Amino acid sequence: ITVGALRLNPWQQSATLGERTLPLTPTEFRVLLCLAERAGTMVSYAQLVRCAQQYDASEHEAGELIKPHIHHLRQKLEPDASAPRYILNVRGKGYLLSPVGA
Repeated sequence: ITVGALRLNPWQQSATLGERTLPLTPTEFRVLLCLAERAGTMVSYAQLVRCAQQYDASEHEAGELIKPHIHHLRQKLEPDASAPRYILNVRGKGYLLSPVGA
């Protein structure tokens, strides 16, 4: 799966941004894969948890579960994690992977 300069290989569970390999945990990879499969579309907290962890949760619980993974992904993916270009927050709803940032 390719979204801009981001390439994900589900078979090897590997991700690269440009020429740089991203050192992702299995959960981080699954979260990023869920976002990449729906690039440009908002994915709710509950959808992300269901997709990445096969776990049904309320939106509130899912938000609390997914936020640390998004934080770590941004640290590994974004040039400036405090001003994200790739993984964008839709306040109170979910996240989207920006095809423009990627």
